[in-house]
Amino acid sequence: MILAGMEIVTTHAVADVSLNDIPTALVGAPDGFGRAFIPVPAYLVRGSNMLAARIGLVGEAQGKAEIRIAVFNDGDDFFSGAGTELVRLDWSAAEGTGVRSQGFRVGFGPERWAWHRCQSWDRPDQALIDAAGFVRELITAFFASDAAWFESAASAQFDDLAQAYSAIPADQLRQQIAGAIASAPPIPVTEQPPPVPVLFAENRLLGLFTADGEPYLRKPGDTGMAARALLGKLNGAWQIIR
Repeated sequence: MILAGMEIVTTHAVADVSLNDIPTALVGAPDGFGRAFIPVPAYLVRGSNMLAARIGLVGEAQGKAEIRIAVFNDGDDFFSGAGTELVRLDWSAAEGTGVRSQGFRVGFGPERWAWHRCQSWDRPDQALIDAAGFVRELITAFFASDAAWFESAASAQFDDLAQAYSAIPADQLRQQIAGAIASAPPIPVTEQPPPVPVLFAENRLLGLFTADGEPYLRKPGDTGMAARALLGKLNGAWQIIR
C-alpha cells in the first residue's frame, strides 16, 4: 500500500505541528526528545498545502527539529530517507523559536474534505455557544465509552477516511476507532471547568482544550485516556470531523 506520512524528529526541542491549519502532532514534550510517524492521507489536498510548526527550545543545548512528509511504498523504512519527498522543514536553535512554515503542492487526492464544507466562525466562543448541546453529548459519550455514539457522530470523518485509505475496508476503519473508544472502562462524568475553544482549518473546525492546552476529553485516574476531537457544523448539524 502506498502511504503519505509525516516524520518528525526533535532533539532538545518541542514541535507543535499542523498540516493545512489542522493540528497534527506535538512531539518532544516534556524532555525535548521525540520521534513520531503520522499518516497524513486525510489531511493532504490536491493542489496547495501548508506545513507549519511552532517550535520551542528545551534546555540550553543546541536544539533541532526535522519534519518531513513523503510518499512511502510497501517495504520502505521510515526515518531512513526513503520515499518520495513532498516537503521538508528543518529547524535549528540558531534560528530562534517561533512558527516556521513551508508550502508545497500535491498532485493526488481530493481537492476538498469534509472540513472545507463546514460553517466558518468569526470567534471561537461563538462556535462553542452554538455547539454547546453537541459538546454535552460528546462529553457524556466519552465518559460512557459509547462507541456507537462516536460512530454516528463521526460519519463525515469516516467518509473521508474511507476515501483517504481506500485499500482498507471501511468497516475495519470504523472498528479501529470504535475499539479505541470502547477500550477504556466507562466512568461517571466528572465536573470540570468549561473548555477553552480554539478554531482551526480557516475557522471551520472547533477544538476543545483545558486551560493548560491539553485535550479537553480526558478521563481522570488510572485510565489516563485522552482524545482529541475537532468539531465542525456540516449541513446544519455538529459532527466530529477529525
